Amino acid sequence: MTESFKVAPFGTTAWIWTVSFVVGLIYFGGRTILALASGFVPDTFDSVAAVMLVPLVIYAWIRSVRGYRLQDGIVIIDRAGPGKINIPVSEIEQVDGNPDVGTFFNMGILSIGGVFGWAGRVRVRKPADVKSMDVDVYGTNPKNSVLLEMKNGTKIILTPADPQAMETSLRIAGAGARPSSTAVGSRSRTARRKK
Repeated sequence: MTESFKVAPFGTTAWIWTVSFVVGLIYFGGRTILALASGFVPDTFDSVAAVMLVPLVIYAWIRSVRGYRLQDGIVIIDRAGPGKINIPVSEIEQVDGNPDVGTFFNMGILSIGGVFGWAGRVRVRKPADVKSMDVDVYGTNPKNSVLLEMKNGTKIILTPADPQAMETSLRIAGAGARPSSTAVGSRSRTARRKK
């Protein structure tokens, strides 16, 4: 049986990055095409910007996440282009639906993370925190995060439209479960009563 999960709508940062790149491409590409159509030599900066933006936007779109599937003990991350990512449920040590992870930040100044979402290594932190963590993010919106802590120590964030539904399905499929704070509290109260 296959369960499908839609990817969350773009968050603010993803919208800003995507719109900025697409508008830049339209602007510089349009100026270059208009100059050529009018018989003029296009401005060098316009031409270089258009030529650089075309492959970047296409590359970001090809890597963008379209949804998630849970099938035969594997989480499959579907992308717009080829190259699905498979995560075995048996390798997931902990799963946490909708954790308060903070915001996604690009690792490098030339990174295109955020254009059509994120697909790869990202720095994640809350704005007030100094400490950040490096995580593999495959999604669109940090407010809809499902944090997977793998047995090999890596962390992966997925952003389905319904994080709780994905967390529940992963737990049912056998992914590791972090004990809730209420369960821990009730266990400690029970232990105190037995004493």
